[in-house]
Amino acid sequence: MVDHLPIKGRELFARQHGVGDTELEWVASAFDRNVFSASQDDEGEGGFAFIPEPAIYPNFPPVVDALQLQYLNHGCRPNVAFYFDDVTLQLEMYAVRDIAPGEELFDSFRQATLQHHYGFKCGCSQCSLPPWGARVSDDRILKIKELTEKLANWNMTQDPPTTAMAEHLVALYKMEHMYASMDQAYTFAALTHNSYGEVDKASMYATLAISYGMYIHGPDWPSYQAHALLESDPQSHWSHKSRLPGGQAFYVANDNKTAKALMQSTIFTALKEEL
Repeated sequence: MVDHLPIKGRELFARQHGVGDTELEWVASAFDRNVFSASQDDEGEGGFAFIPEPAIYPNFPPVVDALQLQYLNHGCRPNVAFYFDDVTLQLEMYAVRDIAPGEELFDSFRQATLQHHYGFKCGCSQCSLPPWGARVSDDRILKIKELTEKLANWNMTQDPPTTAMAEHLVALYKMEHMYASMDQAYTFAALTHNSYGEVDKASMYATLAISYGMYIHGPDWPSYQAHALLESDPQSHWSHKSRLPGGQAFYVANDNKTAKALMQSTIFTALKEEL
């Protein structure tokens, strides 16, 4: 396999981490520890990709001068988001926050995946917090979970979630440096403000959700059209004034057809799958 790569490709592969007593064992280990799953089309099961030299687009935000990536490591608070383009067979990666010169590029993997597939335990800045810092962070994560469940509940006829809760969620995402999933927080904020008829803020947060979502999920992001409608014409979106008296959320619990339509909403379905 490696012998069929061009010289530059072989040089890049030789820099990867691998173990083994023989050349074949080392090659197999290096490949296994440095690949990631990549879908090939909507119907296929996908496969694996090994891309030692992807391109980085610096326009979101403009933080790097060089467009050559040497290494991508794990971090529980990633500073980049990427997707695999199944048409061009290229990995496209974008910065989701300002990255300081010399700072490593991080994406997030599950701990079990790190240990089983990549062979190491996480030692990122988040996992290396002192006990008091870890407790504060854990409390924020629990609050994010609590707010998310409330904001995603459109069946509440009493004590519905408020716009203050949505703003709190956005603030917590930022405090926890969860920029690689920031589109979710902004989407909840857009939907919540729109559910109270606050169309200007709904449109603003929809714009922010799109600005992150297109980079995180790629140009074929399934939720783009729903977000675009919420951005350009929030009054015509199903969420508009839905939490005001007489709105959808006040009768959805007693209307199975309406409830089903709400649950199948493009944005709502996508958020349920991601959370």
